[in-house]
Amino acid sequence: ILGKSDITKDEYDVLIFASRDIKKVTIPPNITTISSYAFSESSITHIHIPSHITQICTGAFDRCTQLQQVDIPHDSKLQKIEKFVFENTLIENFIVPPQVTQICEHAFKDCQNLRNIEISSDSNLRIIDKCSFSGSSIENIMIPPSVTELKDGWCCNTPLLSKVTVMKNNKYYKNYEEDEKLIL
Repeated sequence: ILGKSDITKDEYDVLIFASRDIKKVTIPPNITTISSYAFSESSITHIHIPSHITQICTGAFDRCTQLQQVDIPHDSKLQKIEKFVFENTLIENFIVPPQVTQICEHAFKDCQNLRNIEISSDSNLRIIDKCSFSGSSIENIMIPPSVTELKDGWCCNTPLLSKVTVMKNNKYYKNYEEDEKLIL
């Protein structure tokens, strides 16, 4: 089902709903928004999010328990990864497009196969919200210079997370240096 973001225009630019038995998806070039829960609990295994998508709303791919791969091009216009967007999927790797400024609460909740989150040094990411990766299996993450907020609990329930690297020039965070003493 397609809808309009502006009723006064002729363009149907919002993907509202996809059949739950859908396996393959091609998103039309006029679509700019994937609505909340549009693909939730569907049977897709792979999704290519075209660069013209500007918004993926809350829970859009929530509980797509067969979804293993999400491809988003480097030139994507996507600016935010909303709440519960990829909750409980089989994604193993995710590359955050440079224009994304926020990863919201529970965006990757219970993604037990998720090992790698790649964030480029040219990223505009500013906020990693609380519980963004809760229940995932991420092992390492690199925090770009643009990040200004790591909300409380951003990495809660991530027992395999063993390496967090803050890129140089981040004005809000830095790596713990071995010569510094921890007060216990």
